[in-house]
Amino acid sequence: MERTRPRPSAPRNLSSAPVRSRGMSTPSASEIEFSAFVDSAGGSLVRTATMLTGNRDTAQDLLQEALVRVYLNWHKIVPGAARAYTRRVMGNLATDWWRRGRWEAVGTVPERPGASATAAVDDDDEFLRHLAGLAPRERAVLVLRFHADLTEREIAEELRLPLGTVKSLASRALAKLRAKDTSSTSWSRP
Repeated sequence: MERTRPRPSAPRNLSSAPVRSRGMSTPSASEIEFSAFVDSAGGSLVRTATMLTGNRDTAQDLLQEALVRVYLNWHKIVPGAARAYTRRVMGNLATDWWRRGRWEAVGTVPERPGASATAAVDDDDEFLRHLAGLAPRERAVLVLRFHADLTEREIAEELRLPLGTVKSLASRALAKLRAKDTSSTSWSRP
């Protein structure tokens, strides 16, 4: 006698039904935590990566590779330090890529067709053009200082550099930016 399986009935609310593929198990607690981290910090990390690379496409590649490395080490990361750890990985990868010639800093960000929609977009483009001319460590220090709003001591810990090196990198980078831009844009911290 041949057994027949009953056909599963369709769930009433499709949006709340768990999605399961053949051969896939339910996500573990750490996978759910990692997913929640990426959802909450993704926008900020994309902006940081864009500032580190000066190019949105390269920034997405950088962030993707950084997130793969973070995921592989997720079990080692202290719960509150995931964002800082990811920024450190991105900074290290950006420096490695630059040294190995995987990408080169672009002197200017290509202009978009047509006028910019807002002044904020123009400011972002101008900022990215200025950052593109800096060395990777100088760029990382400025991004962490002014975009991520970290203190010099926190930057030193995150990049694993001496505090004096962070201060000198920031000073040199700001001097380069001031030399390039004599307009009213202020690059110093209030």
